[in-house]
Amino acid sequence: MKKNVLLLAIFSLFSAISVANAWSYPVKQVTWNFCEQTWAACTIDIPRIEWANYLAYQNSPRYRSIYTVMWWWTYYDWWDFWFWSHQGVDIASTLWTPITAMWDGEVVEAEEKWDWWKTIVIKHTIWGSTLRSVYAHLDEILVKVWDQVKEGDLIAKMWKSWNATGIHVHFQIDTSEWKHPYFPSWCDDSLTDKVNEWKCWNQVRDHTLDPILFLETDWAIFLAERNTELQTRESDYLSAYELKYQLWTTVIKQDSSTVLTITPKKEGIDAFLKDDLSIVTTTGLNVSANKIAYIWTGRDVAIVWNKSGLYKMSIKSWNSLVKKYNIFVLSEEMIAMLRKKFPDNKAIQEIIDNL
Repeated sequence: MKKNVLLLAIFSLFSAISVANAWSYPVKQVTWNFCEQTWAACTIDIPRIEWANYLAYQNSPRYRSIYTVMWWWTYYDWWDFWFWSHQGVDIASTLWTPITAMWDGEVVEAEEKWDWWKTIVIKHTIWGSTLRSVYAHLDEILVKVWDQVKEGDLIAKMWKSWNATGIHVHFQIDTSEWKHPYFPSWCDDSLTDKVNEWKCWNQVRDHTLDPILFLETDWAIFLAERNTELQTRESDYLSAYELKYQLWTTVIKQDSSTVLTITPKKEGIDAFLKDDLSIVTTTGLNVSANKIAYIWTGRDVAIVWNKSGLYKMSIKSWNSLVKKYNIFVLSEEMIAMLRKKFPDNKAIQEIIDNL
């Protein structure tokens, strides 16, 4: 009981600190062709991807023109979900858009880098842990090393470097003690090839954070997955059996993907988990998070595979099986064979038509 009271007190303190010093997006406003008049440029408050629910915004031209590349995605002209190697989020606007600090911290780098152009790195301390926020492709750097900055302080203005195709800020959050901005230098090929060909994606995952997810959950995702002593609210402290699991589809066409949605059975809960969920798969199947400690109001897990075939996926809490799925991935040849072999089976034909 005493431990629970103490932990709840710590959480209350954390909540008060969060309100007083809220994390914020590095770009407060963006300028683009958002006005109704053709080709008219205007400035709007940056639209947030609430709760990092990317699937809800993936078909929005406005969001796609502002958030041009996400964390762990590709440079291709669509929103690819996870498993690629982009280390941060690219936020696009016009020349000299103000860039601000995401939270209080100390400037540890403010210089030109050959592949990032003018770059700022700010060191933040959170309950004894260290994060570094990175702002790259800048025009004018307005701070220097050793400066102490507050959340929302103006630190730079937006531009693009030689390797950027448009004006934007590359915003990245590093958890590693390695070089910053973090990216594994031992991968072959150019930065673009690394990102688009999945190279070192697991190292990007292990040494950086999803900036949007971090900001939208007010860093609770960081606390849950790195400091279990702060998983404290007993009323919202759920077991694996108090969650709903929905796999969008179990039959998928090769070179596509599916999503597992996990939500609390009780609505309106911002939930930590009593025991980490682990997602175990057969070889060739990849998930965007194989261990989950925090759900909030819902969480989407992307599922990607390398080739056609039958795959198995199990959701476990400790060693107890919570849910299992069989996932069928069909190649073009398999689809053609099914169409030919079962021409009169309406159920099979409907499944194929919806792939």
